[in-house]
Amino acid sequence: MGTFGRLGGLFNHSDDPNNRKAGRVRCQYITCSLGEVRDLSATGLRVLCKRNPGIAAGQVICFRLNTLEGAELPIMAHVAWARKTGWFKHELGMKFLDVSAELRLALLQLCRASTYNESLNDPHRKTG
Repeated sequence: MGTFGRLGGLFNHSDDPNNRKAGRVRCQYITCSLGEVRDLSATGLRVLCKRNPGIAAGQVICFRLNTLEGAELPIMAHVAWARKTGWFKHELGMKFLDVSAELRLALLQLCRASTYNESLNDPHRKTG
């Protein structure tokens, strides 16, 4: 099964009990202007911030997502939740607003790359 086959459900609706509209992909080495992207889907993302971003649930914010080509895509998102996860760490769960074709393509490419990074850095993977 190819990469697109594994990610086929990413942009499709599902019957997830968490009321999620799309599947999620765990991310590695993907960043945005707020911090490290932890997981990503067609409808939103979860970001780990190294400091308190001063953003509360319910706000609409604009931030920049770093693409694989080094470009920064501006994104408008609704903050679904915000919580403190450590001494200086905060997480934000956001839902994208107005997903353009360009953003959808960039999200798919980031998800493909994250899936590849996950398999390359698996500590249980046999070498040799």
